[in-house]
Amino acid sequence: MSADERRRLMDREMATVMANHATILSNQEYVIEQLTHQHDCLERLKVAVAQSAEVTEEVRALLSTFKVMGKITKWGTVTSAAAISVWHAVKAAWRTFW
Repeated sequence: MSADERRRLMDREMATVMANHATILSNQEYVIEQLTHQHDCLERLKVAVAQSAEVTEEVRALLSTFKVMGKITKWGTVTSAAAISVWHAVKAAWRTFW
């Protein structure tokens, strides 16, 4: 093989290596872009989950308040009904005996 043929072969090999290197760099840039996008999406998802957890806690607090208010209302209703019943009983007894 002559020196010119060897030089042309080395030039072709070098061109192939450079083309492969450019492809690798291009792929690396694409991967970096995709990873950055994925990271950004994950960060937004973390924020959304944290906000959702805050809303869930607020709803739980509200529901527990409703539960307490329901118990107070039931107690008030029963107590009022008992007081009204006693009042009517006393009034009926008063009319009957006096």
